[in-house]
Amino acid sequence: LFTDWAARSAKPFFISEYGADSFSAALNREDQETHAAEVGSMLRQLVSNAAVSGGACLGGVYFAFADEWWKCAAHSTNGFPACGGDPSVHDTL
Repeated sequence: LFTDWAARSAKPFFISEYGADSFSAALNREDQETHAAEVGSMLRQLVSNAAVSGGACLGGVYFAFADEWWKCAAHSTNGFPACGGDPSVHDTL
């Protein structure tokens, strides 16, 4: 990403959202250790490619990628949160 951008433009770019879901489909549970390693790796890549040090990146904002469905206590019958996370109702909103 960083070298591809640098080859296309002399201007730096900003990553508006980066992160990873802490839920592991392989383990079928939250995996905070792997999540921390993944997000740490992303941060190290941003820092090592920082524009202030001659890189192509102005920075980035850490973001929770799973739409934070876990904050909704109400669930519909199909397993999706009833408070707006059910993709089957998006066409009706």
